[in-house]
Amino acid sequence: MVQIIYHLGLQNQRALAYQTYAQMWTRAPPEKGKRYFVRRYPTKDSGKGMKGDEISHMTQGEHALDSRRIFCRDLLRGVAKCWNGEGVVPEDRELRAYLRRMWLKEGLEWDPFTGEKEVASQELMRAAINRNIVRDEEGGMGFVEE
Repeated sequence: MVQIIYHLGLQNQRALAYQTYAQMWTRAPPEKGKRYFVRRYPTKDSGKGMKGDEISHMTQGEHALDSRRIFCRDLLRGVAKCWNGEGVVPEDRELRAYLRRMWLKEGLEWDPFTGEKEVASQELMRAAINRNIVRDEEGGMGFVEE
């Protein structure tokens, strides 16, 4: 494995991490309905009232948990229709950009800082169709006027 990921750098640490995750997965793979508590996720104020997540015993990382909620979780639960971004407000700018794009495809403008959605304006939809959308470093979005 080290030879395969050598070009990424830190190959020894990465290989060890991959082995550790593989062992965790083998011992306790994610199961539908079985959840593990995640401290301080999705917000720092989250507490005991929050339901856990099926992979929280493997990672406490926000990016991993956000990614899983967006791309995989509903598949495990058997309720996936396609992608799922409902209720996810990631800190990662790439995940924010992805969710903005996906909500915009459904005709909604999504706020990456609050998670609130509203019907996208015709001006924004036209800019999206014409590929005139720009984003800032924090995941905010604007458009270039024609």
